Amino acid sequence: MASSPTAPAGGPGPSPVLSTVLRPGETPLEAASRGEEALAEAYSKMVHTLETEKQKAHQAWVLVEERYTKMEEWCEILKGQTEEWCAAERAKIADAWKEIEDTRHRLHVLTPTEDKILKINCSGEKFQIKKGALACVPDCHLNAMFGEESTLEKDDLGRFYLDFNPVCFALILDFIKNKALAEKNASPPLPLIPKEHKGNMDVLCEALKFHYFLPPNEMLLKHGTSLIVSSTVVESSVDGWQFISGQYPLRSTQRSYFEVKVERNADTKGGLAIGVCGKQPSGNDIHHLKQRLGIVYNSSNGIIDTEATAVTDGMKQVMFKEGCVVGVEYDPQKNTVSWFFNTQLIGTCGVNHAIMHEFGVVYPVFGLYAKGQKIRVDFQALPPPKISAH
Repeated sequence: MASSPTAPAGGPGPSPVLSTVLRPGETPLEAASRGEEALAEAYSKMVHTLETEKQKAHQAWVLVEERYTKMEEWCEILKGQTEEWCAAERAKIADAWKEIEDTRHRLHVLTPTEDKILKINCSGEKFQIKKGALACVPDCHLNAMFGEESTLEKDDLGRFYLDFNPVCFALILDFIKNKALAEKNASPPLPLIPKEHKGNMDVLCEALKFHYFLPPNEMLLKHGTSLIVSSTVVESSVDGWQFISGQYPLRSTQRSYFEVKVERNADTKGGLAIGVCGKQPSGNDIHHLKQRLGIVYNSSNGIIDTEATAVTDGMKQVMFKEGCVVGVEYDPQKNTVSWFFNTQLIGTCGVNHAIMHEFGVVYPVFGLYAKGQKIRVDFQALPPPKISAH
């Protein structure tokens, strides 16, 4: 069998046609012709396949574009529907707020310039106040009581009738009048509430949500001692007893609790007293451990016996070391004072019934003896679960 001619050395490789194997009885020319036909057929199939794939790809792309166009149209429709729904909901909310505002205007006094005079009969005592003044105490129930839809009863002379303590009501009304005349957001000084009316005032303020007379407590900043005092910290700068109280008395209608963290105390024999007192220490009293109306626990010594102390229960002599926390609870219903040491109850003392009439106003008090002592007071602390002293 004759072989096909090869290319010269260094030239191009053999052509598929020229390298076709000769069949028996076939000339090279016939073999080359047959190879060319086979190549042409293969090329034709390849071109046909490519065209078919191009058509498929084109059809797929057309389908994608159609779906994309439909998706865009659907998204536009959905967007329009959503915007319409949002607009409708915003309109509903606006209408609801308008209704709320209208209701507030009917139920509350919101206009400070309203000059109508409210004439009031409070348990037989006559009072009057401009209606607009109540706008300065918007969260107080007293404001809502005199709104447009007020349902308060009136006496025979057409005056609003209130069954409140007239002395307490007079103090509240005077405060509102002064607040209405004060600059915006300013608050006039709190009045001095008589001891005999402190309980009634607490009850009335809580009922009326009149929080102005129930401020959060802090340390007394104006005092006659050499103590270094901030709203929550007391530090001693000299040796010798010095007593100081909180700015405001404890609640007379519910249990009160406060905590003292001892930050510095090198005195191991006693010299740090914590408790309550029926008045704010002043004058020479600030230098005496025994406060006549005081019920205090002295570090390492226990309760100091005074005219105010009665029976004690399970009291332990505990040293108030640096880092400890001393809690005090005053219960006006049971007339008791309890102390906690690092959340553990260490004892309770009753109030002497003989001086109960002088115990209408009760202040938290703190006595420091040694130079360098430092305490931090938390009047908003939560009381621990009470357990029996042991």
